[in-house]
Amino acid sequence: QCEMDALAAIYGEYADDTARFEYNAAQPVSGSVEVEIDTSVAQQLLQNIDIDSHTDIRHLPPIKMSFTLPPAYPLIDAPQIEVSCCWLDEKAIEAAKRQLADIWQLEQGMGVLHSYIDALKYDIQTSVHSISIGSNTDRETILEYDRKQKRKEFEAQSYTCAICIEEQSGKHCLRLSCGHIFCRSCLSSYLGILIEEGSVNQLQCPDMQCRKTASTPVTDAEMQELLTPEQISRYKRLNEQRKIDGDRTRYAWCPRAGCGRGVESDPQIDRLCQCPCGYAFCRLCLRTWHGPNFCEVKSVQKIVEMYIQAVREDDNSARRQKMEKQYG
Repeated sequence: QCEMDALAAIYGEYADDTARFEYNAAQPVSGSVEVEIDTSVAQQLLQNIDIDSHTDIRHLPPIKMSFTLPPAYPLIDAPQIEVSCCWLDEKAIEAAKRQLADIWQLEQGMGVLHSYIDALKYDIQTSVHSISIGSNTDRETILEYDRKQKRKEFEAQSYTCAICIEEQSGKHCLRLSCGHIFCRSCLSSYLGILIEEGSVNQLQCPDMQCRKTASTPVTDAEMQELLTPEQISRYKRLNEQRKIDGDRTRYAWCPRAGCGRGVESDPQIDRLCQCPCGYAFCRLCLRTWHGPNFCEVKSVQKIVEMYIQAVREDDNSARRQKMEKQYG
């Protein structure tokens, strides 16, 4: 029990950042320790590994050691241990367990868990020369852990918001994908005003240089962090409307009463739009689908006048071409 209390004091919550220790005092005593990987070691191991070409990965998930203490520990029996790590192969894990077994041979009769942890922190880390990623799950585990650690480092610093010019804790700031940092309050207000005004095409980094290039839009993940559900819903609706109204050669609004969804025309059958509500219609005249036939003309005189005007404006105008396609 004294050994457990000592380890909990050294490596427990709010203690040493290099390892996290927890245990269950019920017999037999069991627990686990997660040993953080030194950043320099991680970067050396990651040099020749392409986990994600778009991400600069600087951290590796910890090595975990689970243990159970038999009744005759530490006088006679060694701890029963398991070592696990998503980026170590079986060969490396077995080598680590052998190193821990050697420590027991040297220190039998004394508490060895602290020596085990030291070995994981120093000797075993530096003895690993390569990493092994066995599955996409392991890859995602590494990426998620790296994101978490970077966020932790970011929140530990202070930054000057480029909008309100006040220094803020990293917990209250957000670094956009372009690298510029603003406080969350200013960013939320800025994006909220643009959405309220309907300027969804201007949702990008507020930095003047970024706005000039118009190449750094705010990502969906960033909007999820900054906006209310109502604002996100309005943004999606306005963005959908902008997309459809901006390309009527591909999209149309469903004319069915009570629907009004944006529908993309069939890539195989010209002018056919099939709405999820079940209504099939013509993209040009918005009436029930009439097959490959030309659209029905109710007023020939009006169509002729519109066509003559289109020809006068420009002999090859897009409006003229559309009318010829629609009415023949």
